[in-house]
Amino acid sequence: MLLLDTHTWIWIINGDDKIQKSGFFNIIQRSVKSSDIFISAISLWEAAMLVSKGRLVLSENTMEWINQASSAPGLSIQPLTPEIAVESTILPGNFHGDPADRIIVATARIFNATLLTFDKEIIKYSQKGYVNIVKPK
Repeated sequence: MLLLDTHTWIWIINGDDKIQKSGFFNIIQRSVKSSDIFISAISLWEAAMLVSKGRLVLSENTMEWINQASSAPGLSIQPLTPEIAVESTILPGNFHGDPADRIIVATARIFNATLLTFDKEIIKYSQKGYVNIVKPK
């Protein structure tokens, strides 16, 4: 199971060159066939928040973009379950307080998923063995 961090999902949908350069594109293409690619439900909220704060500009209105981006072939949304909610509050080690990152990491941990991320804090956290990730090249 692959879990896409919010920025990874946004960049894939928007065709950002970072995905090709990172090596993630090939990993994602292989996983699309088995429909094992997920985003956390919190990524929908996070994308909308980025738009509302002016940190993300989309080619269409936010709701239309999210509807299309969340229904991409092979992609599923992992809902926020009670287990994920609790796990996000008790992550081992010292992880920062960003709620979206905590929920995404907790989702990866609960489902033993591999997280595709460019986030430096999550990459550092993974080096302690707390979450499985694929680092960009």
